[in-house]
Amino acid sequence: FPRSNYEFSIYENNAPNSFIGQVIASDIDNDSLAYSLDNPSNEISSLFQVSSSDGKIFALHPLDREQSDQYTFHVIASDGYHKSSRIQIQITTLDLNDEIPRFVFPNDHNDTLIIDRTYWHINDYICQIDVQDHDQIPNHTLLLVHQLDQLKNYDYLAEQKPLLKFDSSKFYLDDEARLFFNSTNNAILHEGVYYLAFKVRKKDIYG
Repeated sequence: FPRSNYEFSIYENNAPNSFIGQVIASDIDNDSLAYSLDNPSNEISSLFQVSSSDGKIFALHPLDREQSDQYTFHVIASDGYHKSSRIQIQITTLDLNDEIPRFVFPNDHNDTLIIDRTYWHINDYICQIDVQDHDQIPNHTLLLVHQLDQLKNYDYLAEQKPLLKFDSSKFYLDDEARLFFNSTNNAILHEGVYYLAFKVRKKDIYG
């Protein structure tokens, strides 16, 4: 082989048997060469294949960057009598915007927040909304819902629409997803229960 290390990349969610790259060795006797993985792990054997006739490398199954973003294995060539020194192959799995963002706070288990006005100042933020996105480059926008029709795939709430009223106009989110009380015009946060709803918009994916 002309080099001892090769680097290739492939986008995640690839089709089965996708071509990744090719390695080519030479033989001074011009003998036919056979390529193979050198002592691969079970994981590597299940995910990658090297064509014995031409050194082409294929991904046997769709890869998921969120499970692993890099794979390393070794390939050798043989003329039937002699084996080459092994070369290292490094496969990088590139990210696609395919992960749905999830609420960490609030979620199904902590959707009620109690504000103690004894210690809370009206200009302080109330809490920070935490959204988890496993994509390499998170690409989502957090929104405060003002109307029920802003929610997608929430048709089952339609029957409750006359009863549902969000208090979103009394609050706002800053660029760091921190929730504040809207104290403009000297508004006061009175004692009581306030209902808020949030949604995450990520291109065409909604959380």
